[in-house]
Amino acid sequence: MTGERLDRYLAMLFSWNEGAGLTAFKNRNEALLKGVETAEAALPLLPESGEVLDVGSGGGFPSVPIALKRPSLHFTLCEPAPLKAAFLRAAARELGLAMEVVELQASEFLAKSGSAFNAATVRGVKIRPPLLKALRRSMLPGSVLLVWTGAAQAVEYGAGMKRLGFAASPPTGLKDGSVLLCGTVPRGTVAK
Repeated sequence: MTGERLDRYLAMLFSWNEGAGLTAFKNRNEALLKGVETAEAALPLLPESGEVLDVGSGGGFPSVPIALKRPSLHFTLCEPAPLKAAFLRAAARELGLAMEVVELQASEFLAKSGSAFNAATVRGVKIRPPLLKALRRSMLPGSVLLVWTGAAQAVEYGAGMKRLGFAASPPTGLKDGSVLLCGTVPRGTVAK
């Protein structure tokens, strides 16, 4: 689970944290359990390669741990906070990750970009219906939307995903008490 690049990432995360407010994790062990392990739970659900949109990337969870394990994925990180975006750019450079950092809200980026994604990840961001619709429109048939959330929001988010045509897998309970939701865009469908 740990490696030299992961060690460098966590060291950067904690050295930048005080000034940039990247994470609430108090120490390395908490970051490993609640950040890295929960991110890596998504690996079996993600494509082997392709384009991934990470919404509200913050300190890089789940995108950085996933990118370290799956270098064939290219990430677009949407992070509107300037200091957090600067951290993400520095981490991508330092770790040699295929990441583009966009300093915009995801909804604003999606309205402007016209990009299509093989997967999207959302953690620590409230998913309002307009954002969910924008995500759905940007996703290719067969792509997956992965949402890390608390149990209280899991039912609401899962229902919203189903309304927009995502084929939902059963929620996955994670060791830290959070839930991972996975919705797939059925093949042969068009954006809603």
